[in-house]
Amino acid sequence: MIFLLRSNIAIALMKTTNLSLVLTGIALLHGVSLCQPASAQTVEGLVVNVADGDTVQVTSAGKLLRIRLACIDAPEMGQKPYGKNAADYLSQLLPPNTRVTLQLVDTDRLNRSVALVYQGKRLINLAMVGAGQAVVYPKYLDRCPQQKTSLLQSEATAKQNRLGFWNQPNPLMPWNYRHSRGK
Repeated sequence: MIFLLRSNIAIALMKTTNLSLVLTGIALLHGVSLCQPASAQTVEGLVVNVADGDTVQVTSAGKLLRIRLACIDAPEMGQKPYGKNAADYLSQLLPPNTRVTLQLVDTDRLNRSVALVYQGKRLINLAMVGAGQAVVYPKYLDRCPQQKTSLLQSEATAKQNRLGFWNQPNPLMPWNYRHSRGK
């Protein structure tokens, strides 16, 4: 047996020819997981259509996926004209057959995959917020820790410049709109 010590924890590795066991032991010593959590799963796909300002349909590996853009919330279609404007803007960013990379972070109560959506290196979630077509969704912002700062800064800039949704005297947040409608 070979004993490796780190932070007063002894990990015994059986001497073996199986390299994967050795690598797993080394990874554990350094606090590295060899398994990606579901939140880090990435999927490639093609846009089929845009359902609204924060939902797109994507085909991947022959399956149709409903994708909810993570960490943002777009005005509802009933929030005229802002809901339709958000959907139209997202449709401009992601026309049919656009190749996207999805970084899956969750599944929502409607069984949609919740994801950061990239077109090349461009984060579509951030583009929607920066254009004032969506707002940061504080309730779920913890699902996007690496994007949190840029999302909040983009929202502040859009709000300051009164872009899109922010170009109204008293914007009603989408979650408050849904709550007022019993949704």
